[in-house]
Amino acid sequence: MLKMTEGCTAPKADMLLEQYEILENKIIANVNADKIEAVIRDYILMHDKPMFFFLEFPTNQRDEEKLRKNDTDPCHIDVYYIDGLNAEQALEILS
Repeated sequence: MLKMTEGCTAPKADMLLEQYEILENKIIANVNADKIEAVIRDYILMHDKPMFFFLEFPTNQRDEEKLRKNDTDPCHIDVYYIDGLNAEQALEILS
């Protein structure tokens, strides 16, 4: 059974296993919660090209109330990013 992070849920989670699949241009992986950071660190260290970091947050309630025209409109998100990172900088952000 896949070890998931606290608060994370998935349909039929008891059937999930730690595993991966290599496809033509991507890798799909289920990684146990206690190994996620190590996998990300190893991935960062494998690449010598500039990287980027992004973070998405729900827009705060006051701004969201000004932006949304109807209750059925999708909620907004605020996106923050830093590009041109080298591996050392990326690892520092991860830490």
